[in-house]
Amino acid sequence: MRLVFTITNYYFEHFTEISATVDKTIDNITWIGNQKEPRVGAFEVVLENGKQIWSKLDCSRFPKPSELITLIQENMN
Repeated sequence: MRLVFTITNYYFEHFTEISATVDKTIDNITWIGNQKEPRVGAFEVVLENGKQIWSKLDCSRFPKPSELITLIQENMN
């Protein structure tokens, strides 16, 4: 599964921590970064089919790794 993330450089540390936990739980994840210029405060994760599964701008917070894992698993296949 390919996941596209859009983050500002300021949030790269958060992304690294969250993606490492996801990678330990779900096999064959390919992370693709910033295919478009990120909006200020952006931390967004989009499935390869274009469905957005997380937006910090909408939720006003970072996802917990367990939340992101659940969202990915619910959208697999």
